[in-house]
Amino acid sequence: MEFDEQYLTWIKEEFEKIQFSNDYAQEEKNRRYADLMTNLESHFSIPMFREDADQVDQKVFDLYQEISFARGFSIYD
Repeated sequence: MEFDEQYLTWIKEEFEKIQFSNDYAQEEKNRRYADLMTNLESHFSIPMFREDADQVDQKVFDLYQEISFARGFSIYD
């Protein structure tokens, strides 16, 4: 699959809008982050297991991880 820099940039911009917004509670941010991650998985064929991700462009994988790590699970304790 051809690398789609424009789509990746759009996902990054959407992520930053959510991340720095005071309009969403953490639970809503988590939901939106999950949606972005699903979009990345579908568009760039990110596999379920990390050890299978060697074919994924590093920029894509780095953004995927950044979004994943931004989720806050302490709200569910």
